[in-house]
Amino acid sequence: MKRIAALLLCLAMLGGMCAFAEEGDVELGTVGNAKVAYAIACQTPKQFTVFHKQPDKQSVEGMLANDNPKRASYLFVIAMEKEYAETDSLAALDADAMNALVASYEEEGLKVTVKEKNGEKYLFLADKAAKKNRFASVETVMYGCLIQISLSPVEEVVSAMDEKQAQTAMDFLATLTFTPAEPIPGEEEEEEEAEPEEELPEEPAEESAEAQAPAENPPMLAGGWAVNEEPLPTCLTEDEQKIFDQVKAATGMDYEPAAVLATQVVAGANSAFLCREKDGDREWIIVTVFSGLNGEVQVLNAHVLALYSLLTTDKPLPAGLAGGWSLNESESGAALPEEAQAAFDQAVKAADQSLSPIALLGTQVVAGINYKVLARGEDALYLVDVYAPLSGDASITGTEILDLLSYVSVN
Repeated sequence: MKRIAALLLCLAMLGGMCAFAEEGDVELGTVGNAKVAYAIACQTPKQFTVFHKQPDKQSVEGMLANDNPKRASYLFVIAMEKEYAETDSLAALDADAMNALVASYEEEGLKVTVKEKNGEKYLFLADKAAKKNRFASVETVMYGCLIQISLSPVEEVVSAMDEKQAQTAMDFLATLTFTPAEPIPGEEEEEEEAEPEEELPEEPAEESAEAQAPAENPPMLAGGWAVNEEPLPTCLTEDEQKIFDQVKAATGMDYEPAAVLATQVVAGANSAFLCREKDGDREWIIVTVFSGLNGEVQVLNAHVLALYSLLTTDKPLPAGLAGGWSLNESESGAALPEEAQAAFDQAVKAADQSLSPIALLGTQVVAGINYKVLARGEDALYLVDVYAPLSGDASITGTEILDLLSYVSVN
């Protein structure tokens, strides 16, 4: 139960968007856009707890946590996808469409088994090299949403589901209900509003040049927080290490600092330290520390940067897994190992983006490797997902601004 409780606590610290319920019906949230929306609910199986959050208007993430710590728990994602907008279920697809869907997964190195139960179809996905009846995930489509479920990682390692576990996952997905709801603002509405702007006259050249001029100072966040200048070191200066050592001595906090992400000038300074937990759940933590002019130091807060909840892609990653991220535990701290650095450089160059890596947060083994990298751009910190296939070039599969203020805010 300790492992499950720790996971629940991690997500609860990320913004209060999470909820859990005992056995019975659970309202997961409402997903949709300006044209259509659905309120989604599920039933909670016996000996399980449903834990969920809604990171945006078009997706819901959750955990089906087993009350018995010796048995499997599951992670699931429900995401509205444009390519399935007209699809109410996989069972509604004709043979050609289903064959094309299966072929798309096989091209990614996955083996697909299609199973049907109570009128619904489910895809049991496995690595081609996996043993028989061992599945990486189960997925289906309902009312325009792609739904995926996989085993929750144990000690940062994701195991393949056996036949019985996959059947349990399928039975849980069958309890999902989609009730029509009022449409909510979505991409379609935003695109329609954006079109007239293209016809407006251009701003005078002088103003445009001024607006686009690069900032001479480090990017400034709301509240006076400034992102550290590039290149951001993945180790601390002597003064920063001294401050953190004082904090550790005063609090007994056993974190390993890797970098200072940003600072805020007050009557002294606040610093946002990126740290790694040495023991326990081995999470990344952003610790905000105040250092006064008289040498006083104080921990203001510590927020978990939980890997499994940091989803940066609109489309599922190549393996279709909700979790499975393993913390980077390299002895070199947060610095990117050689193979991760090479994949990052190749992907950034191909995407023609200006990004500098700060830390390799974690990896996910799929049909290749996914790397989750914390990087610095021209105007903010970014979470970047890089996919390195078993053969071929690496590519960026997701880029999202890290809302640093949600981690450094002081109540």
